[in-house]
Amino acid sequence: MAAKGLAFSTTVILALTGTLVANQAQACSYAGPVDFKGYAVLFDVETGARRQVSFEQVGIDSLCRTANRVDVAGSVALVTDGRGVRLFDLERDRGFLALGVDDPVGPTLDGPFVYYGSYPADALYRMDFTTRVQEVVLQPADFGTFGIRQIDVAHGVVAWTTYDGNPLLNVYDSQAQRFLLRNGVVPSWPRDTTGELPYLLDVTGSVVRFLRAGRDVVAYDVSTNSTSLVGQLPGPLDFPRDLAASGNRFVYGGNRTLVLYDSDLNATMDLHEDARATGLAMAGSFIAYDYHEVYSGLPPLALAAVMLGIVVAASTVVALYLVRGKKH
Repeated sequence: MAAKGLAFSTTVILALTGTLVANQAQACSYAGPVDFKGYAVLFDVETGARRQVSFEQVGIDSLCRTANRVDVAGSVALVTDGRGVRLFDLERDRGFLALGVDDPVGPTLDGPFVYYGSYPADALYRMDFTTRVQEVVLQPADFGTFGIRQIDVAHGVVAWTTYDGNPLLNVYDSQAQRFLLRNGVVPSWPRDTTGELPYLLDVTGSVVRFLRAGRDVVAYDVSTNSTSLVGQLPGPLDFPRDLAASGNRFVYGGNRTLVLYDSDLNATMDLHEDARATGLAMAGSFIAYDYHEVYSGLPPLALAAVMLGIVVAASTVVALYLVRGKKH
């Protein structure tokens, strides 16, 4: 009886341990009250100058990574913070900019403007951060109902992919007020063998660049419906969101630091920035990223250790009880 009880207890331990490990591998969770603090960084690759600002409304994805969006245009950077964005440059913190909608989606800088969608209304807006005047770029009927997966804006041309099952691509010239492409299908790429979705990098006029097959930088010209390989990263990326581009230079997350890659020179350089950097953005020599700190609560592995200790203690009590029962 005792042997069976001990075997049963061991089975329970292994089953619960396996469940804990599986759950921790699949999701991000913390025990007890947790305080998150977000940080956004802007630095200049050429001069080494940098500035860091903090933000309160931290988004966390299922892998415990910072989910807030960052962007940079010229020398100004933004990071999403609740119902708006925090703007800053190398000289100063420009403060918080409320965007006037409950759930701004994909805030993106273009000159003095912040472009963003809204949820669930699905209109496209822009706000001049110098005057704080908001205007509607596209009404919901024109913007569509699929939402924004990725977005980029350059010189008034807005490109975005949707959350449709097969992402659709839209390219809209806000100055000419016309679509260059509306709900178009992103062309297939021969190297795409894993079913990975194309990741929108940037737009220049009618040309939209994507990351394909984890490492191929592909340009799609919507005016001619032609696709070409324009660059290739040294190796595939695990998280496409940890990649940003400016011309022929790319920055991405390495094992312990950020890496700058020049595709023309086929050369890489370690930037010695925080390895936790996510949500990268790049414009010229300026790079922006964000990360977060956890100031209380138990991280997943600690939670698993505590739960395992409870299970071991409980199984020991059960085993001793069964041994005593057999003796009596």
